Amino acid sequence: MTDDDKVANEYRSALGAATPGAQSQAYDVRAAFSSVLSALNAKAWVSTTADAFSSTCTSKQGSAGDAADDCVEEMTSRHGREPLKVDKTDYRANWS
Repeated sequence: MTDDDKVANEYRSALGAATPGAQSQAYDVRAAFSSVLSALNAKAWVSTTADAFSSTCTSKQGSAGDAADDCVEEMTSRHGREPLKVDKTDYRANWS
């Protein structure tokens, strides 16, 4: 099939359109922990339980942030690997 017979890769377009939202959500995931950790660092709650909670929060912030960043990285990478055009019968031609 020639390039003239091919159509836009709608899957690629959808990935490109969704990536900014995923980037924003990745930022939000890290920020969700920030206010709690700031309050704990400002001594809003002082005890051994608070110390354990702070440590767990810090760990979870890192894990959640890393997972969110990995998601964005995979979306960006996949977008870059997708062809601009595909055959009319390809599932990516009718992605919705």
